[in-house]
Amino acid sequence: MQSRSCLLFVCAIGALSLGVACAGDTATTMPTGSVLNGLVAGTTNDSSPVTTPPPIPTPGWFRGTVTGHVVFYNFTDTLSMLPRVAGARLTAYTHVPPTADDTLGIGPEATSVVTDNDGHFQFPMLAGATYVVTVEPPPGSPYRGVWVTAIAHSHSADYPWFVVLPTK
Repeated sequence: MQSRSCLLFVCAIGALSLGVACAGDTATTMPTGSVLNGLVAGTTNDSSPVTTPPPIPTPGWFRGTVTGHVVFYNFTDTLSMLPRVAGARLTAYTHVPPTADDTLGIGPEATSVVTDNDGHFQFPMLAGATYVVTVEPPPGSPYRGVWVTAIAHSHSADYPWFVVLPTK
């Protein structure tokens, strides 16, 4: 039996938007030494599921909570029960036109933040654009890192992200 590592990426408050992605589910080409090597592909996410990004990019930011995956017993599967991941590094990379060697189009680092003791993070204001965002747990963590794409715009912080890191 093949073991699969899955990621639950939830973006919610008013309307629930839920996605599950498993390692190996996406076919992308990453250059040697890519910032995504070793990370699990998450669900492509606009952090405001009920708001369409504006046609002309506007500044915005992303905020939310990083948690770790656990197995729930007795049907206690709420986000509030998940362990918070302190010290996780989230990095936003600008999106550039894809190439044959990099089908995702990962550009230079725009900014990086670290989660606080409760797993919370908030990026500073970003230029309105598409970003590839990596979430890497601290060294020695039992969790794997993930990456997603997101669009920063005037409403992108309206709904916080809830990132559940898969176990190694």
